[in-house]
Amino acid sequence: MCRAARAVGSKLVLSPHGALEPWAFASKGWKKRLAWRLYQKRELDQADLLIANSEQERIHLRNLGLANPIAVIANGIDLSDCPPDVLAGPSPSRDRAVLFLGRIDAKKGIPDLLHAWKAIGERKGYALRIHGYGDPGYEASIRREIESLGLNDVAFAPALFGAEKWRAYANSRVFVLPSYSENFGITVAEALYSGCVVITTTATPWRVVEEYRLGWVIPNDRERLRDALQASIDLNEVERRDISLRAHHFACEQFIWQPLVDRYRQTYEWLIVGGPAPEWVDFASAGAIECAS
Repeated sequence: MCRAARAVGSKLVLSPHGALEPWAFASKGWKKRLAWRLYQKRELDQADLLIANSEQERIHLRNLGLANPIAVIANGIDLSDCPPDVLAGPSPSRDRAVLFLGRIDAKKGIPDLLHAWKAIGERKGYALRIHGYGDPGYEASIRREIESLGLNDVAFAPALFGAEKWRAYANSRVFVLPSYSENFGITVAEALYSGCVVITTTATPWRVVEEYRLGWVIPNDRERLRDALQASIDLNEVERRDISLRAHHFACEQFIWQPLVDRYRQTYEWLIVGGPAPEWVDFASAGAIECAS
């Protein structure tokens, strides 16, 4: 693809979508490092523009030695199959449920979630719902973990899509993503739009959850996860409703597609026509190494 673009004089834009995150490099590490040295970095160096989905991903790209211009543009949420009542805003009537929804994968931190849930002192009638799909062998290991911990209030069910997915968000009070790596994490944006209180980790690019008091952002630590879960369960109805409404408003401002499409359009116009770069395009400083902390 890179050679073909260069052969016809096209601009080359690459979006890694998390493929260059530290966790991704660590998985099958020697193969990926070999590919990086043989051809991948050379091809990336030739790109006229890289697109990162978060500031954290931009920093990781810089730390790999990539000096290309980088546009930071968030992913948007697809509301095409969102039921009308969910589109209308978060309902105060929700199940006493904590939801995990996503891929069943080692990087998602599901064992941490199970052990933290086991350690909660008072669950106050809350249940943990895990919906997702993954390698059958890994799914089986999660089922064994649930059984060995004696977690009768944990439901492990298949992935949800479309309107069913949105119903799951809308009927849950808390959404948790205890991941060890995310370049974005679209489920967090969807959960915020649906009015969930969010718990996630510092390994994700979601520091705004804590900044805007929409939930908790914690290190990958089971005790800290237990404390955050307990705190979310202990919220009174006024506190929870306040977070729910603010989360929905924040997501409407940040993750609706039309403004993001406009940002893409302006970025491509600048790349093709020239002129001043949009404010979300970053240019590397000579020798700069950053750290996502």
